[in-house]
Amino acid sequence: SRYVAKNIVAAGIAKKCEIQLAYAIGVAKPVSVMVDTFGTGKITGGNNTDSGGAFVVQYGKLYIKGGEISGNKATYGGAIYCDDLNDAYIFIEGGKLVGNTADFKGGAIFMYNGYLEISGGEISGNRAVNGGAVYCDDLDDAFVYVEGGKINGNTAVYLPVSELTE
Repeated sequence: SRYVAKNIVAAGIAKKCEIQLAYAIGVAKPVSVMVDTFGTGKITGGNNTDSGGAFVVQYGKLYIKGGEISGNKATYGGAIYCDDLNDAYIFIEGGKLVGNTADFKGGAIFMYNGYLEISGGEISGNRAVNGGAVYCDDLDDAFVYVEGGKINGNTAVYLPVSELTE
């Protein structure tokens, strides 16, 4: 984990980084990985032709505390894509999700089911056909909680069905 933390700092992703790994007896792989950049992290320029320009969450939990996720692009979820196959959770505390783009749904965040909690921070300048900031595809099983912060300046661009090539 020290090697990974040193390379995160050397690559300019964060100015400071700490990584914690948790193992269980009899389990070969870590049961938990925590990366803390102490609010100095920046993930930018990701480009995924499918889902999640910066992150894809299908299992487990993603905690984002401070930092910035900007300028990422994907078909679904310009910054973050969450598909709840097995109790996926996203917690965002502070920080910025700005200037991300999705070709179809969720300029900043696309959720299919799952749990999203946002406390403070800023979601702005993101763009998609549907859900300029956040798009939830299944409200029966999705949960979104927002407290404080700013969600502004996001754009959802209407296109006629005949122009969609999904």
